[in-house]
Amino acid sequence: MLQQKHKQGSSKKEPSNGQVSLGVLIQNIQELAKPLSITSKEILLAYNHNYNAQARTFEDTTIGGLEGILTSLQLIHEAKNIRPGNEKQLNRWLSALIPGDVTSFREWLLHDHTEAIHQLIQQLKKQQSA
Repeated sequence: MLQQKHKQGSSKKEPSNGQVSLGVLIQNIQELAKPLSITSKEILLAYNHNYNAQARTFEDTTIGGLEGILTSLQLIHEAKNIRPGNEKQLNRWLSALIPGDVTSFREWLLHDHTEAIHQLIQQLKKQQSA
């Protein structure tokens, strides 16, 4: 099992009780990110933004933080599966729900957008069932 570094003084315990290991979590993130053309560097940039951190590698992160990134990637895939289309259209729809302009799936990884992504998914589901 990979040991996790803790640069910011937090004392996290090793995963237990069904928690996923850091290595498995990183693998899951990379598998979901690849078809979206999101690089590991971009994932770390989103992590650093979301958690006000300075991680240079996945080993510099926390399991909880990476679980948040994994959740965001899962939401992107859910939105794409509900309404297959191009990235630009999904970005426009998300941009209509937030201040600012989303131009790539990389921006969907920011915690600031999580609630709007949930709203978008609900809207897409309603459109699909209508």
